[in-house]
Amino acid sequence: MRSSLIARLTDSVGRSASVCLHRFPDGRVVVRSPCGVCRERLATHGPELLAAVPAADDATVVAWKRFRKLLPDYWMSAFPDELGPGWSIEAQ
Repeated sequence: MRSSLIARLTDSVGRSASVCLHRFPDGRVVVRSPCGVCRERLATHGPELLAAVPAADDATVVAWKRFRKLLPDYWMSAFPDELGPGWSIEAQ
């Protein structure tokens, strides 16, 4: 059986981060980039949200990216009056 853990973490000053880990049956754990559905849900927390992605050379190591880097062409940019906090067409 495979298992995944997805969490959104918030520190004491309100900064948020998201991480998804996948554990294989042999116990090995890898970092997973947020899927499309998770990206849509997490986008509501704004472009400064930190998201864990696998490091380029080792999927067991976390590399952190701001959400604006994961969603550079956020589809809601077509609706500027409805963009969530922090998102702007200029910020893209």
